[in-house]
Amino acid sequence: HGGEEILTDSGRYRYTGDAVSLLQKSALGHNLPVVNGFSPLSESLVGNGLWWPRPYASAALEMTECDSGIVLAHDGFARATPVQRHSRKIVPEGNGLFVVDSFEGQGDVDVAFCWHFGKGFDTFDKERMVATGTYCEVRLSFEGVRGLPSVEPISGRMPGSWISHVYGEMHPVLGISLCWRVRLPAVIYTRFFLAICAE
Repeated sequence: HGGEEILTDSGRYRYTGDAVSLLQKSALGHNLPVVNGFSPLSESLVGNGLWWPRPYASAALEMTECDSGIVLAHDGFARATPVQRHSRKIVPEGNGLFVVDSFEGQGDVDVAFCWHFGKGFDTFDKERMVATGTYCEVRLSFEGVRGLPSVEPISGRMPGSWISHVYGEMHPVLGISLCWRVRLPAVIYTRFFLAICAE
């Protein structure tokens, strides 16, 4: 937004087995939901190299455009959870972003949303649901769920994540996991609103 990173991918520190690199390449290193601790698409089951046995790793992914945004849909959670299909609609809204996550299926699940904020973000107010950075504050609001989520750093303690713009470099950034227990089917609406920006 205006040249400043608000939500970002964590990049890759190194292609080695260190803790930061392993986090960044995993599902937890990206802005996506995890269901009952499982990633949307299969991750390798071995420490070194890649191995995706079928049908465990099989998943169909679709992307379509709609309503000035995009929709990503897949059946990857079905391999290990009651969620048969998940779709995420992402729509930019002026000074914010509107994200709609739909989970099809039956039963109760734990859904954790991973969000990685850009360089300069370092604190999150759990009461106000506000991420604070050098240049701005971002307020989060939710619909389709009851109460505020359980908020945890994605890794270790706050700020909870690392960003690597250049291979071999890493900087601590705000990475949070927002968790709810939900009954399927469920639709969860998340809004990000840029509340304050420095000139």
